[in-house]
This record gives sequence, C-alpha cells and structure tokens, in this order.
Amino acid sequence: MSRLVGVSSTSFDNAGVEKKIEKRIKIWENLIDTASLDGPDIILLPEHFIFSEMVYKKTNVAELLPEAGPVTKFLSRKAKEHKTYSAFRAGF
Repeated sequence: MSRLVGVSSTSFDNAGVEKKIEKRIKIWENLIDTASLDGPDIILLPEHFIFSEMVYKKTNVAELLPEAGPVTKFLSRKAKEHKTYSAFRAGF
C-alpha cells in the first residue's frame, strides 16, 4: 500500500554567521521549526548545513555513533519534537 510523503526543505547562507556550532544550531533550530509547520514526513537540509563557510577537518567534526555529538543530538531532538525525519547530504 502506498501513500504520499510530505517533504519540506530549508536553506540558509551561513556567510557572516559566527563560526561556532552552538550559534549555528540556534539559527537552524528556527529554520527547522518553520519547515515543520507544513507537517512534513521529511525535512531536507542542505549539504554542510552547519559547517558551510567554516574551515575544518572532517576528523574534527565527525560524530561517532552511538555516542552522538552536538549536531546529531540536535537533529535527533528536532526530529522527535516534530515527529519527522531529517536528511542532509554529508559530502565531506
């Protein structure tokens, strides 16, 4: 049996935003909350949504599972809060 799947997407240019993960999570929290207003099943985020405009080594920002890091915890919390999934392309 098939059903329609609702999808929302959001984007933001991090240029000029302070290069601290905690500050960027606050911005993306508001964007995800807004995208969730449509009641989607999935919220799509852009590649490097937190880390764009930042210089980093992937070994410094990778979050090993099952011990989630700040970005994984943030996405998990928002998905539970809005009863949705989130997806982004991690093109390191």
